[in-house]
Amino acid sequence: GVPMLIYANGSATGVAFSEANFTMGSGRDVVTLGADCDWTGLGALVCADGAAIDLNGYDLKVVGLGGAAMFTNSVDATTADLDVTFNTATDNAATAIGGNLRFVKRGAGAFTSSKAQTYTGGTVVAAGQMKQAAGTAVTDAYDAAWTIFGTGAITVDSGATYTTQSKKAYRNHIVLNGGTLENSNAVSRNITNIIARVTANSTITQTQNIIFGDGSDSVKCDMGGHTLTVKIAEGAYFQLQQNFTDTYGKIVLSGTASNKSGYLQTTDTGFTVNATNIDFEVGCRLNPKVNDKLKVRNYKQTGSYASGYGSA
Repeated sequence: GVPMLIYANGSATGVAFSEANFTMGSGRDVVTLGADCDWTGLGALVCADGAAIDLNGYDLKVVGLGGAAMFTNSVDATTADLDVTFNTATDNAATAIGGNLRFVKRGAGAFTSSKAQTYTGGTVVAAGQMKQAAGTAVTDAYDAAWTIFGTGAITVDSGATYTTQSKKAYRNHIVLNGGTLENSNAVSRNITNIIARVTANSTITQTQNIIFGDGSDSVKCDMGGHTLTVKIAEGAYFQLQQNFTDTYGKIVLSGTASNKSGYLQTTDTGFTVNATNIDFEVGCRLNPKVNDKLKVRNYKQTGSYASGYGSA
């Protein structure tokens, strides 16, 4: 395409972009937004090392994140959206995102990241799949200075999937808004300390263990009147060690294949799960110790599963 200039704040300087490649070279001054910008019509964004874009309190929409740019927001009092559409599968190990930004992932292309980020405005998986690279650490949001997808909640919208391949904690870090949380580790890696808020009927699917809650009553899971479907592969467990708010909800547990499932368990540390406003529909195996550690509103056993581990 024909090179064009995009000007910042009406200044007499700008950065040259191609409509087809939309490339920002290294060593240029920071591009500072002066208004909300939609650059999705300019092709996939590729930024060389040293390039930087300051959202300056405004929202920015782009296609793709290529290269080693730095996205930031110099206006601490305003959360700005970095809204990125991924049309193809993209791996990120270089692009840095910091400041009071909210990262919004759109598009059918999977986005996989192994880059530690410092942005604080949270993450929204609005469409497609967002993946944490295998073996990377997502640390406790209360105690850590960074996570792979910044700090703040990771919200998973309807039809979208957030896939994690970590053994680290997600305390107070997941909002299930109709989407799917997936633990697809090929090796034994737990997702621990998930304290979720369920804002629409949502799904958890797991090939490895998931620990729901942190074993304390400090923060409760809010089901919001919705249903959470949990699909547990054979050999894995879904461990409840989390109390729930007074809001009604329903948890449906099953296997991931016919007549095969993992199992539901509670912690053996003496913590009793208070879920007196939650209906449980259990189509998976049970750890024999679960009965005296789980208080529920209604309980329904489905299928032919009995207490014990493994497949039917």
